[in-house]
Amino acid sequence: MKVFWQFVPCLIVLQSAESVPPGEDKVKAAFLKAEETTQQQIETSRLQEDTKQQFPVHCPLSHFNGLHIFGDGSTDRRVNVALLATKHLIEIEKQSAEDLNHESVREMFKRASGETCNVVTRHADDCDFNSVYREPDGSCNNREHPEWGMAGRHQERVLKNAYADGISEPRKYSIDGILLPNPRNISNVIHQNPNREEKRSRTLTLQVFFGQFLAHDITLTTDQAVVSNCCKAANDVDNCINIIIGKTPPLDLPNDIFPPSTDDPSDVFYNGYCMEIKRSSFLLCPDANSDGVPARQQKNSLTTFIDASNVYSPSKTSQLQLREIGTGFMKTEKHERLPNGKDADCTLTVPDEHCSAAGDHRVNQVPSLTDFHYVFVKEHNRIASVLKDYYPQDPEKVFQETRRIVIAIMQKFVYEEFLPSFLSPKGVSDNDILSTDSYKYEPDTNPTMFNAFGIAYRLGHSWISQKMTLSDKRFKPVLKRNTDDTFNDPAMTYEPDAFAELSYWMTGVNSPDTDRIIEEVVRSRLFIDTSVNRAFDLAAINIQRGRDHGLPAYSNYREWCGMNKLGRSWKDPGLKDHTPETIRLLRQAGYRSPLDIDLYTGGLTEEPVKGGSLGPTFECIVGRQFRRFKFGDRLWYQNEDAGFNKAQKKAIQKYTFAKLLCINYKFKEINSPNAFKSTDPRKPCSAIDADLDLSAFKPKSPSSSKIEL
Repeated sequence: MKVFWQFVPCLIVLQSAESVPPGEDKVKAAFLKAEETTQQQIETSRLQEDTKQQFPVHCPLSHFNGLHIFGDGSTDRRVNVALLATKHLIEIEKQSAEDLNHESVREMFKRASGETCNVVTRHADDCDFNSVYREPDGSCNNREHPEWGMAGRHQERVLKNAYADGISEPRKYSIDGILLPNPRNISNVIHQNPNREEKRSRTLTLQVFFGQFLAHDITLTTDQAVVSNCCKAANDVDNCINIIIGKTPPLDLPNDIFPPSTDDPSDVFYNGYCMEIKRSSFLLCPDANSDGVPARQQKNSLTTFIDASNVYSPSKTSQLQLREIGTGFMKTEKHERLPNGKDADCTLTVPDEHCSAAGDHRVNQVPSLTDFHYVFVKEHNRIASVLKDYYPQDPEKVFQETRRIVIAIMQKFVYEEFLPSFLSPKGVSDNDILSTDSYKYEPDTNPTMFNAFGIAYRLGHSWISQKMTLSDKRFKPVLKRNTDDTFNDPAMTYEPDAFAELSYWMTGVNSPDTDRIIEEVVRSRLFIDTSVNRAFDLAAINIQRGRDHGLPAYSNYREWCGMNKLGRSWKDPGLKDHTPETIRLLRQAGYRSPLDIDLYTGGLTEEPVKGGSLGPTFECIVGRQFRRFKFGDRLWYQNEDAGFNKAQKKAIQKYTFAKLLCINYKFKEINSPNAFKSTDPRKPCSAIDADLDLSAFKPKSPSSSKIEL
C-alpha cells in the first residue's frame, strides 16, 4: 500500500493514499459538532461577560469606542463552522486533505455552510467595461476577473502558509518544535528605544501619516466577530490569539500558544495582564500554494487599488452619505472640518465636539490622519467648484469627474513622490514605480494584496514620533501633546487652524528613522485607557498578527526575494543584512534559530539598502506589491480605459502634493518638488509650478447625457 507522511509539530500522522472521501453522513456529523462548538464559544463568552466572572487576566479596551473593527458576524460564524468541520474530519476522522478536496465533498460543504470563500463576487455580465468611473467596491476592473481587487475578497499568498496544522492554527513552533518566543518579549528586547531621543531620518513627518492614510485606502483586515471578549474566552484559539504578560501562565489559559513574557519594563503591563487580540476575520479558501486545499485566508475589507476609497468609501451606500445631496460636493461642517460622525466612534473629552466621518472609519485614530482626510475632501470640493460650471445641469457628472481626478492625482502623489522618498533608486527602477509614457496595463497581473505586504507595510510604525504638534507657518511649535494622549480623541483638531497647523508641523520636522525602534507611545501605550491604565504594544501586535495569518518566517521571504538562504545556526553567515549587535538581540529575544525569526522583526532589523530607507526584504515586498497595484489596474490614470487625454495626463503629472498643501492650507513655503523629502529645498509657494490645470478637463462640447445614480 502506498503511503505518504504529513508533518505536524510533535506528531507524525500516517495517512493512506487509498483513503476515500467522507460520505454525506460523516460530513453532516462534522458540521453538527462544529455548530455545537461554535455555539459553545459564543455562549461561554457571553456568560462570562454577563456574570462579570473574574479571571486572573485583564481585558484592555475590549470595546474601546469602535477601535476594534469587527467583521460580518453572520459570515464569520458560518466560515468558522466550516473550518471546525474541516479540522474535525482531518484530526478526528483521519481524512486526508486530498479527501476533502474531492469535488463531492466540496459540494457537501457548500450545501452545509453556503459559500465560504467567494462570499462577495462580481460577474462580467454585470459590469460596464466602457465606463471610465470606478465601482466603489473596486469590482469590474479586470475584464476576465472582475472580482480582482474587490473589497471583501481574501488576501493572496505568495508562499505556502505556515499554520501549525496547515489549515488554521497560528504559526507557533520553532524549527526544533519548541514554542516561539512571546511577542512582547521580542518587542522589549529588540523594538524598545534604549534612549529618550528619536533618531531622525532624511524624510519629513508628512511621510509618516500620508503612509497611514494610504494604508487605509488599500487594506483593512477586520477582527473576527464570533467571540466578543477574547480575554474571557482565552482557550478559544480559533478566534483569539492573546498575548499574556508575566513569568507564569495565568489560570485558564492554554500554555501551548506562546510562553508568557518575562518581567516587563512597562508600568502598564503587569503579571497576568492579557493583551487581547482577536484573530483576523477570514474566509476558507484554497490559494495558489495550497494545492486546492481550503485554508484560513484573511479578508481585505477595502479595494486594493489606489482609488481614494478612504476619501469616498468602498461602499456605494456610505459614499452617498458622505456627499451633499443634489450637488457634486462632499459634505463638510461649515466648510471647516469633516462632517460629524457617530459620537461612539471616538473618545470625546470636550463638550460640543464630535467624531469625524470619512470614507474609512479609522479617520479619528490620530489628528494627523484626520488632517489628510480633510485636505482631500477640501481638494475634491475645490475641483468640483470649477467643474460645476462645466456641467451645470449634472451634479452627478460633477461628482464622478471630480472623484476621477482626485484618484488620479493621488496615484501620481503616491508613485512619483511618496514611494521614491524611502525606496532606493534601484527599488524604484526594478518595480517601475515612476510614470513613463510607455505605461502598459497588464491584464494578467492580479492587483489583490498579498498577505505578507500587510505586515511588511507596517514598517511605517517605526516612523511614528513621540509628539503630535501644531506649528505656525514658520514651522514653530504652538502646541504639543504626547501622541498617546491624542489616540481617537479629536480635541486637538478643534484648535484654531488645527488642520493647517498639523500640516505645517508635518512638513517642518523630520520623522524618526526606519529602524528596529518603535517609540513607547505606541510600543507600550497604544490606545491607552488612562482611567484603568491599560494599553497595547504595536510591535508585539504586528508580530502576533503575522503568526495569526500563518505567514512563514522572515527567512522564507528573503528567499522569495531572491536573496541568500539562511542557515539553522547563528554561526552561519546568512544574516549579512544585520549588524552583530542586532543578531545578538535576536538571540536574546528567544529565537532559537535564524530560521525562526518573524517577518516583521526580521525585516525591520535589516540594515537599509543603498540610497533607501528599508532593508532589502521589505523593499522587495513593498516594491513588488505596489507594482501589482499599478500595472494590475485597468483604470490607472495613464491607461486608455481611464479616459484621460494627453493634456489631462500632463496636468496631473505637473501637479504636486506640495502645491496641493500650499493652496488648501495657505502655506508660505514648503519642500519642493517632493514635499516628503527634507533634502529637497524649501521654496516659496509662489515659486512652485502652477495649480492643477482644470481647463484641460473642460469638455469640448456641453455634455449631452447625464449620469444616473
